[in-house]
Amino acid sequence: GMEGAPVLDAVGGGVIGVLTPPLVRLGRGRDGTTRAEESAPLVLTMASIRDALRELVDGSPRGESPRGESPLASGPASSSSSSFSFRDASNPLDAVVRGSVVVLETDGGASWASGVVIGVHGGGGEGAGGRATQPTDADQALVLTNAHAVHPSSTAAGGDGKGPFVRSIRVGIPGTTTWRDAAPVYVSRGPLDVAVVAVELGGDGPTDDADRLVPVKRRRLPGAALPGVLAGAPAGSPVAVVGFARVGPGAIDAGFVDCSPAVHLGAVSSVVNFSHPRFAPSRWRDGTPSVPAMYQTTTTTTTTMPAMYQTTASVHSGASGGAVVCPEDGTLLGLVTSNARLGAGGRVIPNLNFSIPVELLDPVFATAAAKGTRDWARAFEGCLEGLDESDELRSIWSLRDPASRGGEGPISKL
Repeated sequence: GMEGAPVLDAVGGGVIGVLTPPLVRLGRGRDGTTRAEESAPLVLTMASIRDALRELVDGSPRGESPRGESPLASGPASSSSSSFSFRDASNPLDAVVRGSVVVLETDGGASWASGVVIGVHGGGGEGAGGRATQPTDADQALVLTNAHAVHPSSTAAGGDGKGPFVRSIRVGIPGTTTWRDAAPVYVSRGPLDVAVVAVELGGDGPTDDADRLVPVKRRRLPGAALPGVLAGAPAGSPVAVVGFARVGPGAIDAGFVDCSPAVHLGAVSSVVNFSHPRFAPSRWRDGTPSVPAMYQTTTTTTTTMPAMYQTTASVHSGASGGAVVCPEDGTLLGLVTSNARLGAGGRVIPNLNFSIPVELLDPVFATAAAKGTRDWARAFEGCLEGLDESDELRSIWSLRDPASRGGEGPISKL
């Protein structure tokens, strides 16, 4: 009954669009009946409405500027809608949307996922942001994604890790309709659903692929005695999930959209912590502290750090491997992994989802930042070895009681 209702800009209060019937994914229930499993609201923008009604209002054909000031183009709706755009350079999310989150197509278009750019490298010397300062013949980008996206039988996906990888991987270059081949160089063998793929970049036009990619930034704790300490996200913190939910390679190849992700806003609803001295080294390979000050305990033998973020932002198919970022500064907080489902084969709950905190991924980022690396598979090998062996992490990511031993115990109904 809400079709036709106005959608308002939360900042300026202007009308930015009108609700239309939602996009619905249908499924078949156990009784054989067809039902709506999940839905996503769609909004008809004021810009398209103004264009469609311009001829009726002032006699101007579609696509042409009106001869006079149209009532549909006046008021706060026109100005506030542009300020709400994530493509505004003053918006902290602009760099993330423009070049830090990419789409991965696997098996020739059979499926897709999202990924986060964590490094851009070349054979020459490297400048700020990991970009090569000398032209090279083999520029590469490193993209962080989920293990289940490139290795369906990975242990993080509930498999034995012995099955085959996907046959092919292509990565879309942001802001274009260009695809580049990629290959996995790291897949976690433990409970964390993490993988890294290396993308072969090119330069077919005035702007090279590498110039369009922006390695994501991580939030540092302001005023910390050690500048490398990461700042986490406590419960209640606003977040934005950036990924390619629902809209995949088919729409890009058809020219309906370019390789730009969608943004869904929400908040951190829960933080699940874990602690173990064996799996929480004080420093990673690059010498930076591994644990944020907010998660350090008063003892010298045990350190507590986040193992899982639960957020209220909408996560749908295709958003796996996307970025959970702080909308206030655009820094990475976590990696989207999955959403929840009501029982086996039940309804998906988009606003109940789980992400890997970026604090756990410091060894991956440290490896990706290494200069002059030729063999990325060898460089990444074992970078999460300690965490791969953690029974506590395995219990948490199995949605079991983390207090249980050996990964066993009561399991959530979700």
